[in-house]
Amino acid sequence: MKKEKWKLVGGRVYRLADVFNNMYDATIRARELKENNRVFLSKIDTNRWAVYYRPKDLNVECAPKYFSVA
Repeated sequence: MKKEKWKLVGGRVYRLADVFNNMYDATIRARELKENNRVFLSKIDTNRWAVYYRPKDLNVECAPKYFSVA
């Protein structure tokens, strides 16, 4: 698998953050991004890992299933 700028995962587009030579460094970078972003790790070569991210959906609103009459 080759390094790609964008990755489609579950119908969502993730952007490439960085490529690392080992999983340990990739995991550290993913943890840094995890607070404000959704993160996806992908193994691209024998010992290379790509970290992809996309912003979290902060304003997701769901309609309530039940309404109160009181």
